[in-house]
Amino acid sequence: MLCPITPAATLRYKNKSLSPGNYVDDIQPGSLFKHVNRDTVPAPWLPCPHPEGSLYFIHKGAPSIVSDADLGVDGSQELINYWTGIACDKAKGLGIPLSDSTELYLRMDAGKCNYYFADHEYQIIFWLDPVAVDDLNLEACASSPSHLQSGLRELYWLHVEQFPAHPATKLSLGMDKLMEHYIYAKADTLTSNASVMPHSSDKYERLLSLLQTAQGLGTADSSSVKWFIAREWSQYYRTVFFNRLGEVGCRLDRGQLILETCDISETWWFYTISLIFFGIPKGYYNRLCAVWRDNLVDVRDWEPFLEYMLGDWKQSKYTGYALLTFNALVRPSYYKELNSLATIVSFACVISAVLTARKHDGLRNQTIDSAAQYLVESHKDSTGHQMQAIKLSIPRVMASWGITLTGLSIAAGLLTEALWTDPWSITAIIYVLAFLACSLYVTVAGVKGLCSFCRTNTEGYDMETKDCFV
Repeated sequence: MLCPITPAATLRYKNKSLSPGNYVDDIQPGSLFKHVNRDTVPAPWLPCPHPEGSLYFIHKGAPSIVSDADLGVDGSQELINYWTGIACDKAKGLGIPLSDSTELYLRMDAGKCNYYFADHEYQIIFWLDPVAVDDLNLEACASSPSHLQSGLRELYWLHVEQFPAHPATKLSLGMDKLMEHYIYAKADTLTSNASVMPHSSDKYERLLSLLQTAQGLGTADSSSVKWFIAREWSQYYRTVFFNRLGEVGCRLDRGQLILETCDISETWWFYTISLIFFGIPKGYYNRLCAVWRDNLVDVRDWEPFLEYMLGDWKQSKYTGYALLTFNALVRPSYYKELNSLATIVSFACVISAVLTARKHDGLRNQTIDSAAQYLVESHKDSTGHQMQAIKLSIPRVMASWGITLTGLSIAAGLLTEALWTDPWSITAIIYVLAFLACSLYVTVAGVKGLCSFCRTNTEGYDMETKDCFV
Protein backbone atom coordinates (compact mmCIF):
# COMPACT_ATOMS: atom_id res chain seq x y z
CA MET A 1 0.00 0.00 0.00
CA LEU A 2 1.25 3.49 -0.89
CA CYS A 3 1.20 5.74 2.19
CA PRO A 4 1.63 9.53 1.85
CA ILE A 5 4.30 11.12 4.05
CA THR A 6 6.15 14.45 4.02
CA PRO A 7 9.86 15.36 4.01
CA ALA A 8 9.40 16.29 7.68
CA ALA A 9 8.93 12.58 8.46
CA THR A 10 12.56 11.83 7.66
CA LEU A 11 14.48 9.11 9.48
CA ARG A 12 17.89 10.45 8.45
CA TYR A 13 18.85 11.18 12.05
CA LYS A 14 17.49 7.86 13.35
CA ASN A 15 19.62 5.30 11.52
CA LYS A 16 19.78 1.80 12.93
CA SER A 17 23.02 0.47 14.36
CA LEU A 18 25.30 -1.62 12.18
CA SER A 19 24.98 -5.36 12.58
CA PRO A 20 28.21 -7.38 13.18
CA GLY A 21 28.09 -8.67 9.61
CA ASN A 22 28.46 -5.15 8.18
CA TYR A 23 32.11 -4.73 9.15
CA VAL A 24 35.15 -5.13 6.87
CA ASP A 25 37.40 -7.90 8.16
CA ASP A 26 40.14 -8.31 5.51
CA ILE A 27 42.15 -5.95 3.29
CA GLN A 28 43.38 -7.39 0.00
CA PRO A 29 46.98 -6.68 -1.11
CA GLY A 30 47.31 -3.41 -3.00
CA SER A 31 43.69 -2.43 -2.44
CA LEU A 32 42.36 0.99 -1.48
CA PHE A 33 44.95 2.72 -3.69
CA LYS A 34 42.29 3.27 -6.30
CA HIS A 35 38.90 4.86 -6.07
CA VAL A 36 36.54 2.64 -4.11
CA ASN A 37 33.62 1.52 -6.26
CA ARG A 38 30.26 0.92 -4.69
CA ASP A 39 29.75 -2.47 -6.33
CA THR A 40 26.65 -3.07 -4.26
CA VAL A 41 24.78 -0.20 -5.98
CA PRO A 42 23.07 -1.60 -9.08
CA ALA A 43 22.94 0.44 -12.28
CA PRO A 44 21.35 2.81 -13.21
CA TRP A 45 21.17 3.98 -9.59
CA LEU A 46 23.72 6.63 -8.58
CA PRO A 47 25.00 7.10 -5.01
CA CYS A 48 24.82 10.70 -3.77
CA PRO A 49 26.65 11.69 -0.58
CA HIS A 50 24.88 14.44 1.35
CA PRO A 51 27.09 17.32 2.62
CA GLU A 52 26.26 16.21 6.16
CA GLY A 53 27.62 12.76 5.36
CA SER A 54 24.58 10.56 4.80
CA LEU A 55 24.10 8.62 1.55
CA TYR A 56 21.07 8.42 -0.71
CA PHE A 57 20.44 7.11 -4.22
CA ILE A 58 18.92 8.62 -7.37
CA HIS A 59 17.47 6.97 -10.48
CA LYS A 60 17.13 9.60 -13.21
CA GLY A 61 14.01 9.46 -15.33
CA ALA A 62 10.51 10.85 -15.64
CA PRO A 63 9.98 10.88 -12.75
CA SER A 64 13.34 10.49 -11.04
CA ILE A 65 13.34 8.14 -8.07
CA VAL A 66 15.00 9.17 -4.81
CA SER A 67 15.52 6.79 -1.91
CA ASP A 68 17.73 6.57 1.15
CA ALA A 69 17.16 2.82 1.43
CA ASP A 70 20.18 0.52 1.41
CA LEU A 71 20.14 -0.83 -2.14
CA GLY A 72 22.83 -3.35 -1.26
CA VAL A 73 20.28 -5.39 0.66
CA ASP A 74 18.83 -8.24 -1.37
CA GLY A 75 15.39 -7.41 -2.71
CA SER A 76 15.55 -3.64 -2.09
CA GLN A 77 15.80 -2.68 -5.75
CA GLU A 78 13.00 -5.06 -6.71
CA LEU A 79 10.73 -3.55 -4.06
CA ILE A 80 11.49 0.00 -5.22
CA ASN A 81 10.87 -0.93 -8.86
CA TYR A 82 7.58 -2.57 -7.87
CA TRP A 83 6.28 0.43 -5.94
CA THR A 84 7.56 2.85 -8.59
CA GLY A 85 5.47 1.04 -11.18
CA ILE A 86 2.38 1.18 -8.97
CA ALA A 87 2.87 4.91 -8.28
CA CYS A 88 3.41 5.79 -11.96
CA ASP A 89 0.39 3.73 -13.06
CA LYS A 90 -1.76 5.40 -10.42
CA ALA A 91 -0.60 8.87 -11.52
CA LYS A 92 -1.38 8.01 -15.14
CA GLY A 93 -4.85 6.81 -14.17
CA LEU A 94 -5.48 10.08 -12.31
CA GLY A 95 -4.24 12.14 -15.25
CA ILE A 96 -1.35 13.64 -13.27
CA PRO A 97 1.64 14.34 -15.56
CA LEU A 98 5.05 13.21 -14.31
CA SER A 99 7.97 14.95 -16.04
CA ASP A 100 11.73 14.85 -15.63
CA SER A 101 11.43 17.75 -13.18
CA THR A 102 9.42 15.52 -10.82
CA GLU A 103 11.05 13.38 -8.15
CA LEU A 104 9.39 10.46 -6.37
CA TYR A 105 10.69 9.71 -2.89
CA LEU A 106 10.17 6.13 -1.68
CA ARG A 107 10.83 4.63 1.74
CA MET A 108 10.09 1.00 2.43
CA ASP A 109 8.21 0.02 5.54
CA ALA A 110 6.67 -3.20 6.82
CA GLY A 111 4.12 -4.20 4.19
CA LYS A 112 3.82 -0.69 2.74
CA CYS A 113 5.71 2.03 0.92
CA ASN A 114 5.87 5.64 2.12
CA TYR A 115 6.07 8.21 -0.66
CA TYR A 116 5.68 11.79 -1.85
CA PHE A 117 6.33 13.68 -5.09
CA ALA A 118 8.44 16.84 -5.36
CA ASP A 119 8.17 19.01 -8.47
CA HIS A 120 11.11 21.36 -9.08
CA GLU A 121 9.36 23.36 -11.78
CA TYR A 122 6.47 24.40 -9.52
CA GLN A 123 8.35 24.02 -6.22
CA ILE A 124 5.62 21.98 -4.61
CA ILE A 125 5.00 18.67 -2.85
CA PHE A 126 2.07 16.51 -3.93
CA TRP A 127 0.59 13.03 -3.53
CA LEU A 128 -1.69 10.62 -5.37
CA ASP A 129 -4.05 10.19 -2.42
CA PRO A 130 -6.20 12.61 -0.43
CA VAL A 131 -4.09 13.94 2.43
CA ALA A 132 -5.45 15.62 5.56
CA VAL A 133 -3.76 18.95 6.26
CA ASP A 134 -3.39 17.88 9.90
CA ASP A 135 -1.09 15.06 8.74
CA LEU A 136 1.42 17.39 7.04
CA ASN A 137 3.30 18.38 10.22
CA LEU A 138 2.72 22.05 9.41
CA GLU A 139 1.90 22.84 13.07
CA ALA A 140 -0.63 25.48 12.06
CA CYS A 141 -3.96 25.66 10.25
CA ALA A 142 -4.13 26.75 6.61
CA SER A 143 -6.61 29.59 6.09
CA SER A 144 -6.63 29.57 2.26
CA PRO A 145 -5.19 27.64 -0.70
CA SER A 146 -2.44 30.24 -1.11
CA HIS A 147 -1.63 29.96 2.59
CA LEU A 148 -1.46 26.17 2.28
CA GLN A 149 0.86 26.59 -0.70
CA SER A 150 3.36 28.37 1.56
CA GLY A 151 3.34 25.35 3.85
CA LEU A 152 3.89 23.00 0.90
CA ARG A 153 6.75 25.22 -0.31
CA GLU A 154 8.38 24.80 3.08
CA LEU A 155 8.12 21.02 2.67
CA TYR A 156 9.47 21.24 -0.89
CA TRP A 157 12.60 23.08 0.21
CA LEU A 158 12.97 20.63 3.07
CA HIS A 159 13.11 17.90 0.39
CA VAL A 160 15.83 19.80 -1.50
CA GLU A 161 17.74 20.28 1.75
CA GLN A 162 17.69 16.54 2.40
CA PHE A 163 18.60 15.52 -1.19
CA PRO A 164 20.87 18.23 -2.68
CA ALA A 165 23.74 16.15 -4.10
CA HIS A 166 22.36 15.29 -7.56
CA PRO A 167 21.63 17.48 -10.61
CA ALA A 168 17.91 18.25 -10.48
CA THR A 169 16.05 19.26 -13.63
CA LYS A 170 14.53 22.77 -13.53
CA LEU A 171 15.71 23.39 -9.97
CA SER A 172 15.89 27.16 -9.36
CA LEU A 173 17.63 28.28 -6.17
CA GLY A 174 16.54 31.92 -6.47
CA MET A 175 19.73 33.27 -4.91
CA ASP A 176 19.03 36.88 -5.95
CA LYS A 177 15.57 36.76 -4.42
CA LEU A 178 16.96 35.22 -1.24
CA MET A 179 19.54 38.01 -1.03
CA GLU A 180 16.75 40.58 -1.39
CA HIS A 181 14.92 38.88 1.46
CA TYR A 182 18.06 39.00 3.63
CA ILE A 183 18.38 42.75 3.05
CA TYR A 184 14.77 43.38 4.06
CA ALA A 185 14.95 41.07 7.08
CA LYS A 186 18.17 42.70 8.31
CA ALA A 187 16.60 46.15 8.05
CA ASP A 188 13.44 44.96 9.82
CA THR A 189 15.31 43.40 12.74
CA LEU A 190 17.53 46.48 13.06
CA THR A 191 14.58 48.86 13.37
CA SER A 192 12.16 46.75 15.41
CA ASN A 193 12.46 44.46 18.41
CA ALA A 194 9.15 42.78 17.54
CA SER A 195 10.02 41.59 14.03
CA VAL A 196 8.61 38.23 12.92
CA MET A 197 11.81 37.48 10.99
CA PRO A 198 13.49 34.34 12.37
CA HIS A 199 17.11 35.56 12.76
CA SER A 200 18.92 38.48 14.36
CA SER A 201 20.30 41.35 12.29
CA ASP A 202 23.85 40.13 12.99
CA LYS A 203 23.06 36.66 11.67
CA TYR A 204 21.40 38.10 8.56
CA GLU A 205 24.62 40.03 7.94
CA ARG A 206 26.62 36.79 8.12
CA LEU A 207 24.14 34.93 5.92
CA LEU A 208 24.26 37.73 3.38
CA SER A 209 28.05 37.60 3.32
CA LEU A 210 28.00 33.82 2.90
CA LEU A 211 25.52 34.03 0.03
CA GLN A 212 27.61 36.70 -1.72
CA THR A 213 30.68 34.48 -1.37
CA ALA A 214 28.84 31.54 -2.94
CA GLN A 215 27.69 33.70 -5.84
CA GLY A 216 31.17 35.11 -6.39
CA LEU A 217 32.72 31.65 -6.56
CA GLY A 218 30.09 30.40 -8.99
CA THR A 219 29.26 27.42 -6.78
CA ALA A 220 25.50 27.46 -7.26
CA ASP A 221 25.54 23.80 -8.36
CA SER A 222 27.50 22.68 -5.31
CA SER A 223 25.60 20.29 -3.06
CA SER A 224 26.70 22.30 -0.01
CA VAL A 225 25.39 25.54 -1.51
CA LYS A 226 22.11 23.92 -2.51
CA TRP A 227 21.77 22.46 0.97
CA PHE A 228 22.41 25.86 2.59
CA ILE A 229 20.03 27.78 0.33
CA ALA A 230 17.31 25.12 0.61
CA ARG A 231 17.54 25.28 4.40
CA GLU A 232 17.15 29.05 4.33
CA TRP A 233 14.20 28.92 1.90
CA SER A 234 12.56 26.31 4.12
CA GLN A 235 12.98 28.64 7.11
CA TYR A 236 11.64 31.55 5.06
CA TYR A 237 8.46 29.74 4.04
CA ARG A 238 8.05 28.44 7.58
CA THR A 239 7.99 32.06 8.75
CA VAL A 240 5.60 33.01 5.93
CA PHE A 241 3.24 30.17 6.81
CA PHE A 242 3.17 30.68 10.57
CA ASN A 243 2.63 34.43 10.30
CA ARG A 244 0.29 34.24 7.27
CA LEU A 245 2.45 36.74 5.40
CA GLY A 246 0.84 37.74 2.12
CA GLU A 247 -2.62 36.86 3.45
CA VAL A 248 -5.44 38.98 4.82
CA GLY A 249 -4.97 39.40 8.56
CA CYS A 250 -1.28 38.49 8.64
CA ARG A 251 0.94 38.87 11.70
CA LEU A 252 3.32 41.83 11.34
CA ASP A 253 4.34 42.08 14.99
CA ARG A 254 5.66 39.21 17.08
CA GLY A 255 3.18 39.94 19.84
CA GLN A 256 0.20 40.39 17.53
CA LEU A 257 -2.71 37.96 17.96
CA ILE A 258 -4.37 36.99 14.67
CA LEU A 259 -6.33 33.86 15.63
CA GLU A 260 -9.84 33.94 17.01
CA THR A 261 -9.58 31.89 20.17
CA CYS A 262 -11.91 31.46 23.10
CA ASP A 263 -10.90 33.61 26.06
CA ILE A 264 -10.00 31.45 29.03
CA SER A 265 -11.47 32.95 32.17
CA GLU A 266 -9.76 32.70 35.50
CA THR A 267 -11.24 29.82 37.49
CA TRP A 268 -12.42 30.28 41.06
CA TRP A 269 -9.90 27.80 42.42
CA PHE A 270 -7.00 29.49 40.62
CA TYR A 271 -8.13 32.88 41.96
CA THR A 272 -8.34 31.46 45.49
CA ILE A 273 -4.97 29.73 45.33
CA SER A 274 -3.33 32.79 43.81
CA LEU A 275 -4.78 34.93 46.60
CA ILE A 276 -3.44 32.59 49.27
CA PHE A 277 -0.08 32.41 47.50
CA PHE A 278 0.49 36.18 47.46
CA GLY A 279 -0.54 36.52 43.78
CA ILE A 280 2.60 34.70 42.59
CA PRO A 281 0.74 32.11 40.43
CA LYS A 282 -1.14 34.95 38.75
CA GLY A 283 2.17 36.56 37.80
CA TYR A 284 3.49 33.33 36.30
CA TYR A 285 0.22 32.82 34.43
CA ASN A 286 0.45 36.28 32.86
CA ARG A 287 4.02 35.59 31.74
CA LEU A 288 3.04 32.23 30.23
CA CYS A 289 0.24 33.93 28.29
CA ALA A 290 2.73 36.53 27.04
CA VAL A 291 5.11 33.83 25.78
CA TRP A 292 2.46 31.49 24.32
CA ARG A 293 0.56 33.57 21.75
CA ASP A 294 -1.64 32.04 19.04
CA ASN A 295 -0.26 28.62 19.96
CA LEU A 296 3.22 29.83 18.94
CA VAL A 297 6.38 30.49 20.92
CA ASP A 298 9.28 32.70 19.87
CA VAL A 299 12.78 32.07 21.15
CA ARG A 300 13.26 35.80 21.77
CA ASP A 301 10.37 35.63 24.26
CA TRP A 302 11.06 32.14 25.58
CA GLU A 303 14.73 32.55 26.53
CA PRO A 304 14.21 35.61 28.81
CA PHE A 305 11.24 33.85 30.41
CA LEU A 306 13.26 30.67 31.01
CA GLU A 307 16.16 32.65 32.47
CA TYR A 308 13.73 34.55 34.71
CA MET A 309 12.23 31.29 36.01
CA LEU A 310 15.63 29.71 36.69
CA GLY A 311 16.82 32.89 38.42
CA ASP A 312 13.63 33.06 40.50
CA TRP A 313 14.03 29.46 41.65
CA LYS A 314 17.70 30.06 42.45
CA GLN A 315 16.81 33.02 44.65
CA SER A 316 14.07 30.96 46.31
CA LYS A 317 16.58 28.20 47.04
CA TYR A 318 19.03 30.59 48.70
CA THR A 319 16.17 32.17 50.63
CA GLY A 320 15.18 28.72 51.87
CA TYR A 321 18.77 27.99 52.96
CA ALA A 322 18.90 31.28 54.87
CA LEU A 323 15.58 30.61 56.58
CA LEU A 324 16.62 27.07 57.49
CA THR A 325 19.84 28.34 59.04
CA PHE A 326 18.05 31.08 60.94
CA ASN A 327 15.31 28.81 62.30
CA ALA A 328 17.85 26.12 63.23
CA LEU A 329 20.08 28.51 65.19
CA VAL A 330 17.27 30.41 66.85
CA ARG A 331 15.25 27.82 68.77
CA PRO A 332 12.98 29.86 71.07
CA SER A 333 11.25 28.41 74.08
CA TYR A 334 8.09 30.19 72.99
CA TYR A 335 5.82 29.34 70.08
CA LYS A 336 7.82 26.25 69.14
CA GLU A 337 5.09 25.07 66.80
CA LEU A 338 5.33 28.26 64.74
CA ASN A 339 9.09 27.96 64.51
CA SER A 340 8.85 24.30 63.50
CA LEU A 341 6.30 25.13 60.82
CA ALA A 342 8.59 27.85 59.44
CA THR A 343 11.45 25.32 59.35
CA ILE A 344 9.33 22.77 57.47
CA VAL A 345 8.19 25.35 54.92
CA SER A 346 11.79 26.54 54.44
CA PHE A 347 12.90 22.97 53.82
CA ALA A 348 10.05 22.53 51.31
CA CYS A 349 11.21 25.74 49.62
CA VAL A 350 14.72 24.36 49.10
CA ILE A 351 13.51 20.97 47.86
CA SER A 352 10.90 22.40 45.46
CA ALA A 353 13.37 24.96 44.08
CA VAL A 354 16.04 22.32 43.44
CA LEU A 355 13.65 19.83 41.81
CA THR A 356 11.85 22.41 39.68
CA ALA A 357 15.10 23.97 38.45
CA ARG A 358 16.59 20.56 37.66
CA LYS A 359 13.48 19.61 35.66
CA HIS A 360 13.60 22.76 33.54
CA ASP A 361 17.34 23.34 33.26
CA GLY A 362 17.57 20.95 30.30
CA LEU A 363 15.35 23.28 28.25
CA ARG A 364 18.31 25.65 27.95
CA ASN A 365 20.05 23.31 25.52
CA GLN A 366 16.93 22.21 23.64
CA THR A 367 15.50 23.62 20.42
CA ILE A 368 12.54 25.97 20.35
CA ASP A 369 10.44 23.02 19.18
CA SER A 370 11.07 21.42 22.58
CA ALA A 371 9.87 24.60 24.27
CA ALA A 372 6.74 24.58 22.11
CA GLN A 373 6.11 20.93 23.00
CA TYR A 374 6.56 21.77 26.68
CA LEU A 375 3.96 24.56 26.47
CA VAL A 376 1.56 22.42 24.42
CA GLU A 377 1.64 19.62 26.99
CA SER A 378 1.07 22.02 29.90
CA HIS A 379 -1.82 23.85 28.19
CA LYS A 380 -5.38 22.75 28.93
CA ASP A 381 -8.34 23.67 26.74
CA SER A 382 -10.51 24.80 29.65
CA THR A 383 -7.98 26.39 32.00
CA GLY A 384 -5.00 27.26 29.79
CA HIS A 385 -1.73 27.38 31.75
CA GLN A 386 -3.31 28.02 35.16
CA MET A 387 -2.27 24.67 36.65
CA GLN A 388 1.23 25.00 35.19
CA ALA A 389 1.52 28.50 36.66
CA ILE A 390 0.78 27.09 40.12
CA LYS A 391 3.46 24.41 39.71
CA LEU A 392 6.07 26.92 38.55
CA SER A 393 5.33 29.31 41.42
CA ILE A 394 5.69 26.75 44.25
CA PRO A 395 9.36 27.57 45.11
CA ARG A 396 8.66 31.31 45.33
CA VAL A 397 5.44 30.63 47.26
CA MET A 398 7.30 28.45 49.77
CA ALA A 399 9.96 31.15 50.15
CA SER A 400 7.29 33.79 50.75
CA TRP A 401 5.47 31.66 53.30
CA GLY A 402 8.78 30.80 54.96
CA ILE A 403 9.56 34.50 55.31
CA THR A 404 6.05 35.16 56.61
CA LEU A 405 6.08 32.37 59.20
CA THR A 406 9.59 33.22 60.35
CA GLY A 407 8.58 36.85 60.65
CA LEU A 408 5.54 35.88 62.69
CA SER A 409 7.74 33.76 64.92
CA ILE A 410 10.10 36.69 65.45
CA ALA A 411 7.25 39.10 66.06
CA ALA A 412 5.71 36.75 68.59
CA GLY A 413 9.02 36.55 70.41
CA LEU A 414 9.51 40.30 70.41
CA LEU A 415 6.11 40.72 72.00
CA THR A 416 6.95 38.42 74.88
CA GLU A 417 8.97 39.19 77.95
CA ALA A 418 10.98 36.01 77.50
CA LEU A 419 13.08 37.44 74.71
CA TRP A 420 14.14 40.45 76.74
CA THR A 421 15.07 38.39 79.79
CA ASP A 422 17.02 35.93 77.63
CA PRO A 423 20.81 36.58 77.77
CA TRP A 424 20.95 35.75 74.10
CA SER A 425 18.54 38.54 73.15
CA ILE A 426 21.27 40.66 71.52
CA THR A 427 22.21 37.73 69.29
CA ALA A 428 18.56 37.23 68.43
CA ILE A 429 18.19 40.89 67.46
CA ILE A 430 21.25 40.60 65.21
CA TYR A 431 19.64 37.60 63.54
CA VAL A 432 16.44 39.60 63.10
CA LEU A 433 18.31 42.41 61.39
CA ALA A 434 20.14 39.94 59.16
CA PHE A 435 16.85 38.27 58.32
CA LEU A 436 15.23 41.58 57.39
CA ALA A 437 18.22 42.48 55.20
CA CYS A 438 17.98 39.11 53.44
CA SER A 439 14.25 39.56 52.90
CA LEU A 440 14.80 43.03 51.49
CA TYR A 441 17.45 41.69 49.09
CA VAL A 442 15.16 38.91 47.85
CA THR A 443 12.28 41.34 47.33
CA VAL A 444 14.40 43.88 45.45
CA ALA A 445 16.00 41.15 43.32
CA GLY A 446 12.59 39.73 42.44
CA VAL A 447 11.20 43.11 41.44
CA LYS A 448 14.35 43.83 39.43
CA GLY A 449 14.03 40.51 37.60
CA LEU A 450 10.37 41.18 36.80
CA CYS A 451 11.15 44.66 35.47
CA SER A 452 13.99 43.27 33.36
CA PHE A 453 11.69 40.61 31.89
CA CYS A 454 8.98 43.14 31.05
CA ARG A 455 11.48 45.60 29.58
CA THR A 456 12.95 42.87 27.35
CA ASN A 457 9.52 42.13 25.91
CA THR A 458 8.14 45.66 25.54
CA GLU A 459 10.82 48.30 25.08
CA GLY A 460 13.61 49.50 22.85
CA TYR A 461 14.72 49.28 19.25
CA ASP A 462 18.32 48.40 19.98
CA MET A 463 17.76 45.03 21.60
CA GLU A 464 19.97 42.35 20.04
CA THR A 465 17.84 39.34 19.15
CA LYS A 466 18.84 35.73 18.82
CA ASP A 467 17.84 33.05 16.36
CA CYS A 468 14.13 32.46 16.34
CA PHE A 469 12.10 29.50 15.19
CA VAL A 470 8.35 29.73 15.53
